[in-house]
Amino acid sequence: ANYAGHIAYSIRPSARGKHYATQALALLMADGERMARMDRDHLIISADVDNIASQKVITNNGGVFVTESFCAPMNETVNIYHIPL
Repeated sequence: ANYAGHIAYSIRPSARGKHYATQALALLMADGERMARMDRDHLIISADVDNIASQKVITNNGGVFVTESFCAPMNETVNIYHIPL
């Protein structure tokens, strides 16, 4: 609960840097019907503190930094963001 989110994505290495993750998250956010079913005022999404590219994907889609949290199962620290709906 302290590090997980509603959305996860992965881009294969040969396709990175082409803004596919930013576009995919934007398309998901634009799906009003899907977002209405979430029955929330925001989504939670996290990114490793070292993953600057993922942090940019999130902030480029309206994500707002909330806090930093330690993810014990993965033994890493993540940044937690909220994306308003």
